[in-house]
Amino acid sequence: MRRLASVQRALKILKFFSGTKTTVIGKENIPTDDSVLYVANHRSFFDIVVAYPECVGPTGFIAKQSIMKWPLLGKRMEQVYCLALDRENNREALKTILKGVDYMKNGISLFIFPEGTRSKADNDIMGAFHEGSLKLAEKSKKKIVPVAITNSDAVLEQHFPKIRAAHVCIEYLPPIDTAELSREEKKELGSNLHSMIQEAVIKNRALI
Repeated sequence: MRRLASVQRALKILKFFSGTKTTVIGKENIPTDDSVLYVANHRSFFDIVVAYPECVGPTGFIAKQSIMKWPLLGKRMEQVYCLALDRENNREALKTILKGVDYMKNGISLFIFPEGTRSKADNDIMGAFHEGSLKLAEKSKKKIVPVAITNSDAVLEQHFPKIRAAHVCIEYLPPIDTAELSREEKKELGSNLHSMIQEAVIKNRALI
């Protein structure tokens, strides 16, 4: 827990010095008595910087395998329950999912970006979801908290490599209890999550 708190403090400091302001909506929607799967859109490297300090309880991120190979960073991420997902190797991806399920059953929340990579569209339109990672919630029988992040790419990606002050909005939508979903609802889970997050991202553009 001390390592988690130190990472959250470090990210808050980074956010402060970047000049990034955040508007947080719906944080009361995050259950405080159990682990959850956070499911978010992905626009920027700064998504983690702005979102991680708001997470409740021990939380790890599902990251691309390439990021976990970075010296020092990868080791530190492993220490705070982050997992590498190799989308090119189904066997290794399954091992990661099963390890993530074990984490969640033991009270550790996970945060995923089902688009798989940062959306580079000039507008707020999200990429398609890779739905396999949603099995983390289904197999652990935990709730999903949809997360809509708006304007995070204005911090870095719009003028890379410069970092500029920006206003980012994060909205936590009402949780979805995967244990109560019917078979048909589970089939539509990915598309429904995509639609509700997309709608919130566009709606919150007016707050920026």
